[in-house]
Amino acid sequence: VVAAVVGLLVLFLRRNRPKLWMQPKLLFLFGLLIVLAAVSARLVGSLIPDGNSALGYIMPAAAFGYLGGILFDTRAAVLMSIPVAVFAGITTGDIGIVVFSAASVLAPLPFVSKAASMRDLRVAILYTALITGPFAAAVAWFFTENNVTGEAALFGFGGGLLGGLVGLGILPYVDNAFGLTTTLTLLDLTDRNHPALRLLEERAPGTFNHSMLVGTLAGRAARAIDANPLLAEAAAYYHDLGKTENPHLFIENQFGAANPHNWMSPEESAAVIRNHVTDGIRIAREHRIPPDVAIGIRQHHGTSLMRFFYHKALEDRPSDDVNTDDFRHIGQKPQSREMAIVMLCDAIEAAARSLAYLDNPTADGLRKIVEQVVGEKLEDGQLDESALTFGDLTRVKEALVDALISHYHHRIVYPNFPGSAAEESGEEPVL
Repeated sequence: VVAAVVGLLVLFLRRNRPKLWMQPKLLFLFGLLIVLAAVSARLVGSLIPDGNSALGYIMPAAAFGYLGGILFDTRAAVLMSIPVAVFAGITTGDIGIVVFSAASVLAPLPFVSKAASMRDLRVAILYTALITGPFAAAVAWFFTENNVTGEAALFGFGGGLLGGLVGLGILPYVDNAFGLTTTLTLLDLTDRNHPALRLLEERAPGTFNHSMLVGTLAGRAARAIDANPLLAEAAAYYHDLGKTENPHLFIENQFGAANPHNWMSPEESAAVIRNHVTDGIRIAREHRIPPDVAIGIRQHHGTSLMRFFYHKALEDRPSDDVNTDDFRHIGQKPQSREMAIVMLCDAIEAAARSLAYLDNPTADGLRKIVEQVVGEKLEDGQLDESALTFGDLTRVKEALVDALISHYHHRIVYPNFPGSAAEESGEEPVL
């Protein structure tokens, strides 16, 4: 029976999940979870006393729902319910425990699939236990002749809690051992005490503040199109990590100091700006940033044109003497919706900050900036490989406009501050 079940799973994965099948690391992990399911079923089966099947509902089958849903996806977790139920049936011989085990794997999936914080994961454990307890009672009442409904409810609730604690307890060790990017990994990366973020804050404080705001924008835009907000936010936090090598070459870190690019040729400026991508990839590798997040460093500029230095070169000599390729980034076009969002948010935040420096931004002005940046990226083909639809772009633009308006809101003008407009005009401060 076990051989037949495993054979069917292999056939299904090979025909319907080619991405998982082509990655030996993930395939091995999936097989390891099946082995663990067999071990847990065997252990619980050996504990059930004769004539009392209520203890079988302590089966921590929910753990495989957590592990499958977080390490893989919802479809893989649903598939995991088959071997878990079969192993429970082989070891216990109780049809009620078979049904309960399959349902326990499915119970946490609605809660962990959208989890974006540790609180969400803790709440998922409680909600899962509140589901498995009454369900165990119902299954015991339906399939068991002995009156063990109350005991089944108690053990079912305990099984839900135990499954959550076991699943989430071993999850950090599993994702570290296999190098996977899970919700817990992303939560660690978005912690501002992460060594790489502290390095960015100390060496390039202007870039750090820019990255934090880009992360806020990216998370909000990702939620608008049901993408992964944690992944977009984490990639945005680290996208400019390479600027820690030569922070003084980037305007946000100069704070009024002389700009070195005033004495450099446009080609030299483009070359040093381009290097922050390769430097960032190297630093991300040193800090063990997962590839799924570090790819944002390579893709946040794509192959975009450095327009400022390109137009500066055109001012110095005829256009025939200017090679466009000398002013393009050497990255990769975004390959996912999250990385496309990071690209857009990076460019839009910089443009909005320039507008705020020159004048008080208005809602119409911020909307025009968003439309202009998105239009330029579309026209340049930077979003062609990202799977973003025009419907997605519409929702992303609306989310970014709302976020920028809330960020650049007007504040009261305090009297007696240096340069205060109210002080100079003698008028009362207004909101």
